[in-house]
Amino acid sequence: MYQRLQRRLYEDESSIFLFEDARGIYGQAVDVIVINHMYACKEAGIPYTYHCDINLSKTATKIGEISLSIDSYKNLFYTGNIGFSIDEQHRGNKYAGKACQAIKLIAKSHNLNTLYITCK
Repeated sequence: MYQRLQRRLYEDESSIFLFEDARGIYGQAVDVIVINHMYACKEAGIPYTYHCDINLSKTATKIGEISLSIDSYKNLFYTGNIGFSIDEQHRGNKYAGKACQAIKLIAKSHNLNTLYITCK
């Protein structure tokens, strides 16, 4: 399932942040593949974020995208910690819910107890 390999340190003058060096979360229906990490820009209100593809399990068939924002900025109440989209032809199969359950493992590794979900 969740592959915890090592941690990468990000440090600026006001905070220290550890990204989990996860490559992906592999499930029975979908795989969540980490594509990149985006570091925060507090002035622009951009939180630390994981950007991931959602693939059909054990294939390279991309069926959507999901992102996880780590910070607890006040605007995350409106924009959400988890944002996702599923390609139209793959909707109705509960793939989004399964991807949210998978990415929750990364959220837990950052001690996030409450997550807000949005879709686009």
